[in-house]
Amino acid sequence: SKLIKDLQIYEHPIQETLEICREYKAVEAEAYLLDRAGDVEQSLEKFMEVFNKRLNSCLDKIDNEEQFDTSKLSRPIKLACDVCIRNSKGKEKGDPQTTDYWFFIFEKVMESYSKYILKIRKETTYSELVKAYQQIIGLIFNKMAQNIELIQILDRLKDKYCSLISTQLKNTFEYMIEV
Repeated sequence: SKLIKDLQIYEHPIQETLEICREYKAVEAEAYLLDRAGDVEQSLEKFMEVFNKRLNSCLDKIDNEEQFDTSKLSRPIKLACDVCIRNSKGKEKGDPQTTDYWFFIFEKVMESYSKYILKIRKETTYSELVKAYQQIIGLIFNKMAQNIELIQILDRLKDKYCSLISTQLKNTFEYMIEV
């Protein structure tokens, strides 16, 4: 958003600007400032809040048979990935804290996917949303693989997500290879 670009260009007192963002409910800008202030966990929480708000907006529009745009879903995820990348600089690849940041994003996306998967899979009107999820999951994996050892990713996935239907995971990985 324009607000984040302005915050990146111009110096503002972080605490005062955070208060203004909270007052005006500029959650994306608040998340950016929280990262700058060193509160990575809260920053990622806020970006996921934006993602969920946009997801719910898409779902509401689908339910009301209105036009919807999934393109805005990936922006908070991209920004959350940027936070993870910034906070992994100077650390060893696969640093446990950095790994936790990446998996926080992944797990939040997977939670929402799991929550809506039955609804999404039953209706053809949701096919664009399924594609958006595949792109988002692919984005996270691609960025994650650049910052975490592959074996760490696979171990964590095996431990937590072995119950996923294999075709769902296969489709996601096939899409990731295409991108």
